Amino acid sequence: MSPADLENAPSRDDLEDALALLVEVFHDDPFYVWFEPNEAKRPAVLAGLLSFALAGCAVHLVRARESGRATAVLAWHEPELPPSNMPTRGATSILGRALRSPRRAYLGSKIWDEIKARRPRDVAHVVVELFAVDRASRGRGNGRALLDALLARADQKGWIVHLETTRPENVAIYERFGFRAVGEPIVRGSSVPTFCLRRSAAI
Repeated sequence: MSPADLENAPSRDDLEDALALLVEVFHDDPFYVWFEPNEAKRPAVLAGLLSFALAGCAVHLVRARESGRATAVLAWHEPELPPSNMPTRGATSILGRALRSPRRAYLGSKIWDEIKARRPRDVAHVVVELFAVDRASRGRGNGRALLDALLARADQKGWIVHLETTRPENVAIYERFGFRAVGEPIVRGSSVPTFCLRRSAAI
């Protein structure tokens, strides 16, 4: 995969399949398990939150050659490519979650404020908002190809790349791509840690 491949706009089917993959992969993400402990309600809350994120991002989906099944997705903000404008859904589920646990919703908003404060400002940059690989497809290079293509694009443009993860085991993986921690992990109240990482352009 080349950096130019990332410029291909996703279809509506791509966006729907990207959301379905994200909901599946992030179902056991530490932050979302903390935010919505109820497993039965979590998919609807995830669909709402993640569709809002996808709507504001450039999106690229990788499919298996033979089956066409979605295997990896990357969603990011950058200075040049437009957002996907995916239709959002699940506002009722998100509101319901906030009403069921206003304290947790309040802490979630504070975490989001801290995340935004850690992101680069006053310099051209990329923010990786969402990155997921289908469990059955891991170890086949699909995720690495996606991330390599984005990092190569950022290097060509001289952009900083920033991302967050709530999985501690991911930190070492991203460090192998040149990312370094930005401050201490973000924790508010009973929340799980959010790790902020940044990579300078390789010029």
